[in-house]
Amino acid sequence: MIKPVRPEDIAIFPMIVKPRIANGRTGQIEPWLADDPVRVDDLREDLKMLSSDNIYGLSTLRLLVMRVPYFFTGVLFTFTAWSTLIDYWGDFEPMEGVAYAFWGALSILAIFGLRFPIKMLPVLLIQFGYKLIWIAAVGYPLLARGELDESAQDLFKANVIGVIIDTIAIPWLYVLKTYVAAAFIPSEER
Repeated sequence: MIKPVRPEDIAIFPMIVKPRIANGRTGQIEPWLADDPVRVDDLREDLKMLSSDNIYGLSTLRLLVMRVPYFFTGVLFTFTAWSTLIDYWGDFEPMEGVAYAFWGALSILAIFGLRFPIKMLPVLLIQFGYKLIWIAAVGYPLLARGELDESAQDLFKANVIGVIIDTIAIPWLYVLKTYVAAAFIPSEER
């Protein structure tokens, strides 16, 4: 006999099915679409990474994904920017020096982002923004004119990959709620 689907039988995620307790026993459950009994604790443990168990409302999985660009930025820029800064200390053109100084500071902040991914979220937003602006204002016009040399092609590819990773890692709904929506709330109401 097919039982009607109730709202409490279906999980938030459409492909994950919430179990129902079988015959009042708490140790085993009867999943809606499966025959094998599963322990409640096992199912809870599997879904734990998808739940938001912090004050920010972000899942553990989201926090882990956010740490990926922090790691790459912290590691790559620490080795490239800081080694260049140390090797050529005082021998930079002004704008080139600004770029390396920025990347050096960004690498330090990204290392802090590994420990505090939400508090250092503006670092990811700055990284996303400067890469996207570079692609739009520098990289794409050079590409459209056919003037993208080999080093610029590598930089273009790295920035496109970085924008894709940042787009995936940044919790955009949290950014909208925390930064964009909060900008329109008067300060005395916050």
